[in-house]
Parts: sequence; structure tokens; C-alpha cells
Amino acid sequence: METNTPKNDQLPPLYGDDEHGTVSKASDNASDTNIVLKMAQIRSNLDCWIIYLSVFFLGLAVSICFGATYQLAWSITSKLGYFDISPIVEVISSLLSLLFVPLFAALSDVYGRGIILSLSLTLSVIGLFVTGTAPGFGAYSAGNIINDLGNTGRTLLVPIILADFLTPKNRGFGFILYYLPSAIALGASIPVINAAKEGDNWRWVYNCQGIMTIITGIPILFSLFSLQRKAKRLLPQFNYQASSILNVDWAGIVLLTSGLSCVLIPFSFVVRETDGWASPAIFVPIILGALILIAFILWEVKYAKHPLITRRLLNNRAAIIMVLVRAFLAFDSTFTWTYMTSYLGLAREIDQDHTALIFLGFRITWFISGSICALIIRKFSYIRSIVWISLIINAIGMGLALGSRHPHTPEWFVVFGESVIGLGSGFAACAGLVVLQSTVDFSEIANISAVDNLVSNVFNTVALSITNALWNSYTWAHLMNHLPKEYHEFIPDLLAKNNYTDLLPPELKENWIAALGDSQWVMCTIGTALACVCFVVSLILPPVDLDKCQQNAQARE
Repeated sequence: METNTPKNDQLPPLYGDDEHGTVSKASDNASDTNIVLKMAQIRSNLDCWIIYLSVFFLGLAVSICFGATYQLAWSITSKLGYFDISPIVEVISSLLSLLFVPLFAALSDVYGRGIILSLSLTLSVIGLFVTGTAPGFGAYSAGNIINDLGNTGRTLLVPIILADFLTPKNRGFGFILYYLPSAIALGASIPVINAAKEGDNWRWVYNCQGIMTIITGIPILFSLFSLQRKAKRLLPQFNYQASSILNVDWAGIVLLTSGLSCVLIPFSFVVRETDGWASPAIFVPIILGALILIAFILWEVKYAKHPLITRRLLNNRAAIIMVLVRAFLAFDSTFTWTYMTSYLGLAREIDQDHTALIFLGFRITWFISGSICALIIRKFSYIRSIVWISLIINAIGMGLALGSRHPHTPEWFVVFGESVIGLGSGFAACAGLVVLQSTVDFSEIANISAVDNLVSNVFNTVALSITNALWNSYTWAHLMNHLPKEYHEFIPDLLAKNNYTDLLPPELKENWIAALGDSQWVMCTIGTALACVCFVVSLILPPVDLDKCQQNAQARE
């Protein structure tokens, strides 16, 4: 029978300074045990497997519904008449997550993962029900924003929870466990898409996801709270006030969020302004945001007692470079995929379930390559070569995307190009996650995860805003070139609703498709350049020896 007695390979890792990217904090933490560290010390194998299975089933429930809503989103916003500015919802969600990521990470270190995960799931459920019952675009957007805030906490905490329960060389297994539900959902979501694509059937997808989140969230929350209660009994003198919450640079986060909001939100609305970028409603907030960002930089450099990126982290080359690599991958991914789904559906006149089948080329290859990487990591200690090779393959795939995005390119070539991207980015995602979590002290896993999420969110939000502005401006210009003058007055409606069959005669369909193809070609060109930049950044990654990290993880206080 399993007991709660800690085993040798279950004790929390301590790290010593070495040339392979690991950072020492053993002496700093020897007398500063928190609730999470104690939970890691007393967990049993039974506790671990309950957590693993709970993560899997929660992820499966969320992924099936999310896979459907991801493919349906562009048609929903087109029906509501707001496709052209719909990315503003994700921009606002990403900006708000800049505030919530450090808050969730800090609170989870102090009060345990269970409380913060329960808060995150509650926000998700509320947002899903609001979206599912939304009468218009305003309520639809509000529900999505609330849901995204909950997902911010869930996607931050689940990898942290898995890292709490896994040693460095086994953290590739955490990658498999975290993304396996998404892989299964790729096929399971297609019948859901087919059933929900007509009329208002999409509403029940959101409502069902809310119900399934409640049902599948109970086991993992019960397990975490049970383990946390045991840990609390062993920490009678634990001081909840001496927490990492006080060490978060809240002033810096508020300045960063405010500055980015003022700069980026106008990018989504410029398409609806008659004067475009010359409108005061557009350029005044951008100027104000730029000034706030300058103030943010000055604050971080000169005045912040606890900067968002600490000197300690800056001295950890492996971790900080991997944060940058993952951020550039997020930036590149946004350029690649933001309008890909809608473009394929519109240019090829195919349904959302057909588009989802094409998308399988990327997702299946991505998961398989990430899983293979997890197995390789267990045998191959020097992970830097894996990162380099994966990013080269990713850049090649992005180059292939230039040809595959032509409206009349054979479908098999589209799938092939996506598969090559999936092969490279899947390896990079798994290897990057392992490097990130294994080159810092155990007590710093939540902090580095928060920094990684924060930086990636900033890059993703900037990319999304720029992509939205570029797509609208380029598509507008291309439609001006491809359509006769008498149809130029319909361009705003075409961008907002994608209802070209109602506004254009059949003989102009090819002109519409050509305009979309020209815009997509620009997106892919930028994406290819960004993939090359990402590889160049990775060249300065120092050697990372996972065997050394494993030895440090098994050290004793």
C-alpha cells in the first residue's frame, strides 16, 4: 500500500551552479519551505497518478469543444457582422492576462495550486455560459474574454502542476500528458463541428464545454486540495504574508499593460475609421501608449525593486534565451494561423469540418513529433541540438507555406506544408518546455513559467494586432485592385461579413479569391522571415546537460 513517505526520486530538486545552464538556489531555499514544496515532498505514487489522469480528462473535455469553437469562430463573427475587428477580443484577453499571469503564479506558490486552479476553472465556466447565451457580438466578446482569463490560469498552472510531480528528464512525459487530449480531440471534434456549423447550433458547444469543465475539474481539484491539507498540517508556522506576491512588480505590469493597450487596440479598429491612421481616435492612443511604454522601461531599469525580469533570470542564459525563442515561436504562429482557417474556408469554399481535416496535417504531426522528442530526451542529454534542428525544420515548413497558400494549390500540398511546420514546431515545443523547467530551481518553476507566459503573451498580442491591421489593410487594397470601381463601396461589408456571394456577381468570385490569396501570401512571407529570426536567436542558447539537471534534482537538503 502506498504511503505519503517521500521516496528518493520524489524529493524536490535542488540545483547547483554549473556550466550547463542550471542555477543554484539551494542555500536560499533551505529554510524557506512553502506549501507547494511540502506537497512535492509528501506526494505518493497514487497522488501522482490521480493528478496525471485528472489532467488528461480535464484536457480532453476542454480540447474537444475548443477544437470545434476554434474552427467555427470565423463563421460566427462573420454572421454577427464583426469579422474584421473580431481579433480585438483575443487582443484584450491577452492584455488582461499580463495582469493575471503573475498574480496566478504568485498566489499558487503561496496558497497552493488547487485554489488558483479552481478560480481559473470557475472563470472559464462563467465565460462559456455567457458566450453560449450571447444575443450579440458584445456579449459574445465578453464571454470569450472571461473564458480566456480562466484559460490563462489553467494553461499556466497545469504545466506547473505536472512539473511539480516530475523530475527533469521525465518532464517530456508531462508534455505528452498535457497535449495528448488535444491530439485525441482533433478527430473527436470534427463531428461536433459538423453538427454545430448550421444556424445557432454553435451555442450548445460553448454550453457543453462549461458543463464538462465542471465535471472533469472536480477530480483534479479534490486531489490537489487533499494533498494540500496534508501539507498544511506539516507547516504550522508557515507565514502566508511572506509570499512572492509582494515581490511582483505590479507597477511595472500595470504600466506595460496600459501602454500596450493604448498602442495595440487601435490597430484592430483602424479599418472602421474613415480617416484611417490619420484619425485622432487612432493615433492619439498610440502616442499615449508609446509614452507609457517609455515610462515602463525607465521604471524597470532605474526604480523597480523587483523587476519583471530579474537580474538572476537574466544571468540564467539557458532560461532567458529559451523564453525568447518560445516568444518568437508564438509571434510566428500568430502570423501563420490567425487567418489561415478562414482563408482556406473562403478561398476553397469548403465547410469548417473540411478545414479541420486539413488542419490535422499540422496538429497530428505536431503532437507526434513532440512525443518522439519526449522519448529522445530521456536518452539524449544534450538538448540544444534538438532545438536547433527543430527550428530549421520549422523554417523550411514556413517556406513551403508560401506555395501551399495559393488558392488553387492541391490540397495534399497544403497538408504537407502544414505537416512540416508541425514536425519542427512540435519538437521545439517539447524541447523548449523541458529546458525552461529544468534549468531553474524547483521553487522557481512557477516564476519562470509566469515570465515565459508573460513574454509570450506580449509577443502574441503584438503579433495579433499587427496581423489584424495588415490583413484588413492589404485585403482592402487588393480588393480595390481586383474589383471594378462600382463594387468598392461593398468592401467594408466584405471584410466584416465575408458575404461575397450576396454582394458580388459569380463572375467576380475569382477576383475575391485572388485578393484573399495576395493577402495570405504577405502573411506567409512575414511568417517565414520570423521563423528564420527564431532560429538565429536559438544559436546563442548555451549547452544544457539534462543528466546534470537530473543529478541536481535528486540532491538532498
